Amino acid sequence: MTRKTFLSLLLATTCLVFPVLPANAQGACLSPQQIQNAKDTGQILPFPEILQRAQLPGKALSFDVCDEGGRLVYRIKVDEGGQARIVSVNAQTGRP
Repeated sequence: MTRKTFLSLLLATTCLVFPVLPANAQGACLSPQQIQNAKDTGQILPFPEILQRAQLPGKALSFDVCDEGGRLVYRIKVDEGGQARIVSVNAQTGRP
């Protein structure tokens, strides 16, 4: 067995044994449809309203809605003078 074949088998086996974990270690993020349903049922505020309430330290680039410790939060990627960082904001209140 060649080294390349061995490494390929090792990688394939590792992927079967250790499936890919969600990017957010504390909880899963919602799909676009789940976000829409949460807005429609009043579980979360619409993103424009979050932007008005949150007073972000920079320009919002993108967002996800995720479960953090049993509460839904907007995880907003913010550009702060050329530096990107993630800000978590309570999806019901717009507060950090």
